[in-house]
Amino acid sequence: LYGNEAALEALESLVGEESEAQVVFNGDFNFFNATAASWDSVNERIRGWKEGLATAGNIELEVATTPPDGAVGCGCAYPEQVDPEVGIRA
Repeated sequence: LYGNEAALEALESLVGEESEAQVVFNGDFNFFNATAASWDSVNERIRGWKEGLATAGNIELEVATTPPDGAVGCGCAYPEQVDPEVGIRA
């Protein structure tokens, strides 16, 4: 999902049309939603999903384990031999 609220709205609409639909969010439902309001909106909507499951992705885990005054990365955990620029470009 990567913070794409339009995609979440489309999914909500599609699932609303299916009586037995279930959704599994496999993490990384945040990232490109760069504002706090968007981040909160996506998380609240996913938490409130009645017929679905959500697992934490590397982005959610990175945020959950970073001190409030720390810099948050993507949580990609690239090996030491990978140039840091790879993560920046990703």
